[in-house]
Amino acid sequence: VFTPWFLLYQILDYLGSPKGYFPIKIPITLHLSLPFITENFFLLSIPITLLYPLVARTKTDLKEFAVTGLFGTVFGFYLMILHDSSYLTFPSFHIIWTVISLFTLARLFPKVKLLWFLLGILVAYSCVATGPETISDVVAGLIVALFATQRQHVWKTIKRNTERFANSWKEWDFGSIRFLNHGFYGALVPFFAVLLVGIMIGEEHIVAIFIVAISTMVCSALWAQFIEGSEKLLRPFGFYGGVLGAVLGCFIASIFLNVSFLLIVSATCVAAPLVQAVGRFRCLIQGCCHGAQCESNQGIRYYHERSRVVKLSGWKGKFVYPTPVYSILANMIYGVFLIKLWLNGTQLAMLIGLSFIFNGLSRFTEESYRGEPQTPILWKLRLYQWIALISIFIGALFTTISSPSSDPNFYLNLSIISFAIFSGLIALFLGGVDFPKSNKRFSRLV
Repeated sequence: VFTPWFLLYQILDYLGSPKGYFPIKIPITLHLSLPFITENFFLLSIPITLLYPLVARTKTDLKEFAVTGLFGTVFGFYLMILHDSSYLTFPSFHIIWTVISLFTLARLFPKVKLLWFLLGILVAYSCVATGPETISDVVAGLIVALFATQRQHVWKTIKRNTERFANSWKEWDFGSIRFLNHGFYGALVPFFAVLLVGIMIGEEHIVAIFIVAISTMVCSALWAQFIEGSEKLLRPFGFYGGVLGAVLGCFIASIFLNVSFLLIVSATCVAAPLVQAVGRFRCLIQGCCHGAQCESNQGIRYYHERSRVVKLSGWKGKFVYPTPVYSILANMIYGVFLIKLWLNGTQLAMLIGLSFIFNGLSRFTEESYRGEPQTPILWKLRLYQWIALISIFIGALFTTISSPSSDPNFYLNLSIISFAIFSGLIALFLGGVDFPKSNKRFSRLV
């Protein structure tokens, strides 16, 4: 458990502070007396952390400490990489390890909980009083530790609210026209895509961005028709069709408009994870991209008759993996990281490559938990797992290409917002409005 933390810490120390960061630092320190005593309190974090593995009573106790420590390590270093104005101290790993150890010790020795609480306060006080860490470093460490120790409660809360949201399908009929509530979340995809890309590369390229948005929507519909289309799926949309559509739109825009192909592709790739995370809310309500059956403590249930989980898979009331949530979390994690790289002035080809690699890795893993009956399986892997592997290799290729760097400046004006709203309205019609009395192709969404 300590080895990954130690190695990562040494690697970051060797690499040094990056030139770009999110300025979250609150530069407040407490200059207090009795430095010798406070230093001793500060050093208590080491014996406290080493104490628990020695007093743990069962393998289960050790496993809980190990898993909690690994969660704290991953989350802590993720924040450290994103934020480096107080490099290698935000968040404070003295606090992370101390709090994790004290929480586990309190479960073993509940009669002396007050002692563990006081020790935690003394260590936190010493971290700030001796000067190397600020209050913000200590608070961030406390948040990471609480997240790691309470991760199961957090996950149960997420699952409970996800299940409620997944069964919130609503529709309204107006004669031969039907409006579906999940179309609103689908409309947010091109809205945020146009908005974010516009902010990154500026108003002068807004027409090119709009072309990319339209091409993405059209190709995602065509892809799903040929790959997943059926009598029950008269107007589906496919993610990888959208990827091809985005690349095609970027290529068309680069030929006919004054825009660099690498610039618009890289901006689209950086925005894509956060945009896809928003789009997964539509997946939850519609029931697409759903998981395979699982144990009750692992999944969520669908009850609405319109959901694809009920209508296509016939798993009403069965527990299935919440794979759209997996996708949301993965996209948020690497999406924020890509934005940081954009702010750092990273080469455009590197941004494209990393986006394809991260997406391929997360999608390959996500697909192993999915259970949609219409997805083809080739040589024991789902079709989208093979595509994810291709995505990883394409990304690796892009990382070898030398290219200009990103512009860390952001741009926002009325024309970018207007095009974003217009793109969202088009997607609202495509993904939220259909004609239930018609059996023509593309006429119905359910």
